[in-house]
Amino acid sequence: MANLNTWFLKHDLCAGNILYIYRNDHKTVICRTDGEEFSLFAPVHDVFSVLPEGEFLNISKGIAVNRSQIVNIGNDGVYTMSDGRTFQGRKRGLSSHRRLRMEIGLSDTKPRPMSMSL
Repeated sequence: MANLNTWFLKHDLCAGNILYIYRNDHKTVICRTDGEEFSLFAPVHDVFSVLPEGEFLNISKGIAVNRSQIVNIGNDGVYTMSDGRTFQGRKRGLSSHRRLRMEIGLSDTKPRPMSMSL
């Protein structure tokens, strides 16, 4: 863990400037809010374990996203990040996605039917 914390400091990485973490070509890739990406051989769960609890969401095996950087969660489990990148999360029921949207402060984008009563 100490080596991972040192690596984070060396690359100016902290929970506030990380968009998401994913696996690519047997490496863990960390994408910063400025678009710069850093690769390392540590497993995602090791990287995930040094980040503050509750700020990141493990949406599927090998993918963790910063909760504050999610702009939309589709009913089909597609997470859209602030930079426009999308990730397919675990398949959840509609109610689970709605609950997660409310939990992180996203409004439900589905238009509500208008009432016919006067």
